[in-house]
Amino acid sequence: MSGANINSLGLLLDVLGALLIWHFVAQVNLIDEARYLKGSARLILSDPTPEQIRSYKLRVFTSRAGILLLVVGFGLQLASNYVP
Repeated sequence: MSGANINSLGLLLDVLGALLIWHFVAQVNLIDEARYLKGSARLILSDPTPEQIRSYKLRVFTSRAGILLLVVGFGLQLASNYVP
């Protein structure tokens, strides 16, 4: 595998990781957005349902996978500088 191919693979993993992090972390929201934008929002925390816990754990797992993809992608891009 050439350095250019390794670099391209690293860049692809970086983009994929960033998209995973953006998509799954952007969903963590504890406020009513419409009321927040009007300046009248209140933060109310209630006990989560089992479905909410499952969903939260999936978002955390997926965002961690995104971070791992970013780290591996950066590593591949760095390594591609030393491959002929």
